[in-house]
Amino acid sequence: EVNKNRSINKQTDLVPIVMLLEEDRLPDLNTILLEQLARQYPAIRPSVVTDHELFFYDSQPPAFVGLQNEFIAGSRLDNLLSCYVLIQAMLDSRTRQNSLVVLNDHEETGSLSGTGARGPFLQSVLERLMPEINDRRCCLSRSLFISVDNAHGVHPNFAGKHDRNHRPLLNCGPVIKHNANQHYATTSRTASYFRRLCQRASVPVQDFVMRNDLACGETIGPITAGEIGVEVVDVGVPSLAMHSIREMTGSRDGWYVYNVLKEFFSFAGTDDEWPGTDRR
Repeated sequence: EVNKNRSINKQTDLVPIVMLLEEDRLPDLNTILLEQLARQYPAIRPSVVTDHELFFYDSQPPAFVGLQNEFIAGSRLDNLLSCYVLIQAMLDSRTRQNSLVVLNDHEETGSLSGTGARGPFLQSVLERLMPEINDRRCCLSRSLFISVDNAHGVHPNFAGKHDRNHRPLLNCGPVIKHNANQHYATTSRTASYFRRLCQRASVPVQDFVMRNDLACGETIGPITAGEIGVEVVDVGVPSLAMHSIREMTGSRDGWYVYNVLKEFFSFAGTDDEWPGTDRR
């Protein structure tokens, strides 16, 4: 019975064990950190730790797993994988056209912060890049924002959690995410263009729609669309065990997304297949 209907209490069941203290010593973390810093950096001689930020996470590096190394297992693949692929694709596109990659903080906790998607950071950057408001609005009206955030691949142990017609598989290409309630900002127009990018890059593509009787998560796609008024397509690498301490993706899917994004950046602003392209 002990293993049936087991629930995890975040307050009492997830307390980390980090060290042992002498029986008569009080757990003063600032003092413990000060002693550790003094041992680690003897030349600095710190005198006091006034405050700290403490995070617990998996320190093991990502690894290829599977009998044929067909998977990647690692912590925070959602969404460090997308961040890396976006930057690499933009650098390798070698285009002279202006493009912008936005890497926001705090997406998993609501995005409401100075560096989150609900904060002023992106709007402030755009205002400094294009001070003239009409130029900025015209530019945004012609632009496409690709929101790249890992998608839920179908898990063989929980296949019933997916709609039977929308079950993204690992190593079968990026996933276009759709939601009628605007939890994803994809439209038929932006989805069609992304499919065309995949076709040009010889990359397979999949679709995801959440079951009608289950809640759907949200990305920064709808938030950004509402903040700056840009067209958006929500896409991502399919993954398993999302938000767990060690997530899993297909080892080919990062490469697929890289090639699609490289195609996008290479023709940004000049692609006649995107309806917003200025053809003057």
